[in-house]
Amino acid sequence: MPNYVFNVDVTLRKAVLDPQGKAVHHAARTLGYASIAEIRIGKHIEITCSAENETDARKTVEELAGRLLANPVTEDFRVELRRDHVDAHRSAAPSREV
Repeated sequence: MPNYVFNVDVTLRKAVLDPQGKAVHHAARTLGYASIAEIRIGKHIEITCSAENETDARKTVEELAGRLLANPVTEDFRVELRRDHVDAHRSAAPSREV
């Protein structure tokens, strides 16, 4: 069964105050980065899922993200397949059992 690697990004919803992001934004401006308009802090998670196909793997990762990784009241999440992993997997020679 192939492995699929996904990046999951969890971010606060736009309507939710981000005190950590505000603090980092203030520090950036103090360091002279006046062109930085806003900073919001989130989480980046990499998940490897073994499944029959990409659709099943994505469904599993999205379900996990919605139930465990993101707070549905305050956070949004985005799931993206890592194409670099898929391309490497598809170009590899198939293994043979002896």
